[in-house]
Amino acid sequence: MSKEVTTEAYLETFERSLRGLSEKEREAALDEIRSHLAEARAEGLSEREAIDRLGPPEALGRAFVAELAVDRPEADRGGWIDSLLRLIGLVTLGSIPTIVIVSVLGSVGAAFVGVGVLLFGAAALEVTVGGPDWISWDNLSPELALLVGPLMAAAGAAALYVLYRYLRFLATALVRTIPFRQPDWLKRRAGPSPRRES
Repeated sequence: MSKEVTTEAYLETFERSLRGLSEKEREAALDEIRSHLAEARAEGLSEREAIDRLGPPEALGRAFVAELAVDRPEADRGGWIDSLLRLIGLVTLGSIPTIVIVSVLGSVGAAFVGVGVLLFGAAALEVTVGGPDWISWDNLSPELALLVGPLMAAAGAAALYVLYRYLRFLATALVRTIPFRQPDWLKRRAGPSPRRES
């Protein structure tokens, strides 16, 4: 760390970065960091060296929040839906580019799929039985709309697929970065893990 930081200042900054955690979880995280600092000092490191070993307090706090979001016991989380929503929130809120990509691809994909299907349906209705009077075909012929509708829906589906792949990539990267405890239901499903020979 570039400037001189005391243990108390480090812990205050670390605690501020633990937003969203309960008081009990914040205290447990602070106790763990105090313990690491005490162990480092017992090994003969200076206060600065002990703090430098832990890294920036904001990054350490974010890591604690991320780990708890993924690794909380099922009873504390409210089930797999809550876990999924926490993971999506963690990934989505992790960066501004992710927020932009999710917003743009999600809205464009959903809009294009919806408009494409509606356009194709209205054009098919117009061509076969003469559609409702409130639909104006001044700028686009129904025959052309029969072609444009599926193309729009396909473009929207492609945007949603790219969004799916992006979120899957982020989730995979997150799982590889954060120590992840395999859920009990997955352990039961996969069967016992093979034992290593010593």
